[in-house]
Amino acid sequence: MRAFNSKFIQAVAFLSGMIIGVGMFGIPFVFSRVGFWAGVVELVVLTGIVMLFHLMYGEVVLRTPVAHRLPGYAGLYGGKKLEILSSASYLFGISGAMLAYVLIGGTFLGGLAGISVFTGSIFFLVGGIVITFFNLRIEAEANYILTIVMAILIFVLVGLTLPHVEPANLAGFSPAYLFLPYGVLLFSLSGGIVIPEIVEFLGDEKKKLKKVIIIGSLIPMAVYFLFAFGVVGTLGGATSGEAIAGLLPVLGERVVQIGNGIGLLATFTSFVMLGFVLEGTLKSDFGFSRYPAWLIASLVPVVLFWTMGGADFIRVIGVVGAVAIGIDSTIALFVFLRAKAKGERAPEYSLRLPRFAAILLGLMFVAGAAYELWGIFAGV
Repeated sequence: MRAFNSKFIQAVAFLSGMIIGVGMFGIPFVFSRVGFWAGVVELVVLTGIVMLFHLMYGEVVLRTPVAHRLPGYAGLYGGKKLEILSSASYLFGISGAMLAYVLIGGTFLGGLAGISVFTGSIFFLVGGIVITFFNLRIEAEANYILTIVMAILIFVLVGLTLPHVEPANLAGFSPAYLFLPYGVLLFSLSGGIVIPEIVEFLGDEKKKLKKVIIIGSLIPMAVYFLFAFGVVGTLGGATSGEAIAGLLPVLGERVVQIGNGIGLLATFTSFVMLGFVLEGTLKSDFGFSRYPAWLIASLVPVVLFWTMGGADFIRVIGVVGAVAIGIDSTIALFVFLRAKAKGERAPEYSLRLPRFAAILLGLMFVAGAAYELWGIFAGV
């Protein structure tokens, strides 16, 4: 059981389990629209970019003696106005992601248990709220186990789809949908929000953070590729919005139940971690004590589900990915550059990023957020 007790392996599972979530089930759909291989290129490019931002955020955390979350770092290195903007975007992103997890998590749980989607969502919410009440060590160990089980189920599902994969389903390219995967992929690959928790969890093993971030960011890319390959290769243009339902006529009920199990594990592990991150943000950056912070973090997804339970999850993750994560990443980039000059602690690793590269990355995120907002207002 030495592997189970390894902080490094648990931290990798911690990060990859946070990243692999509801966004995975939107990837086959957007890949089927733009063309599978075009989608793969976008997946690889965005994985590299998001990994870079995870590493930058990790360096910010290591350079700062006092633990914060992104709004706190924004205030520390950029002033009050940036902290307010960061807080609004950060809380919007977490809230939107938690809503997306509940929306689709209830569907997966309902399919597994033979209950209504609404009832499944209620059980999903209650289970997540109860687990976030416990400490980080318990959550890390639970996430470690659930991530391994989820990975095994994903490999089983992909293996079952392989005999049905048709090369024609993977061919083609639709330029009109070139930017469709952007928000979904950005949402699906982003997990840097949990890096302060990982640093806390590693304790005196912080020197391992860089490797944790690199491996923990690459594992989701590999999982997403395999999952999209199996689903799109099997269904082609008939790929459904949440990927699993469309497999029923081809693979049968039992296989779909495996897919529901994967979906439940993927959404539940990420939902729990987001709850913990939101609670930590309320404590470290907004001054709440432990129990009020937990209560507020628990009420946020409940209120959102009660008021927006009919929202389309593809649209939700697209907006959160392109807008909230785009804004957060731009702020994190600025904070990283300021922390380089003003950080009070020597970090365990240090990145070199040319200023022109930083400007290009910032412009990319701003353009992506603007494009997504234009799509909302234009009804695209």
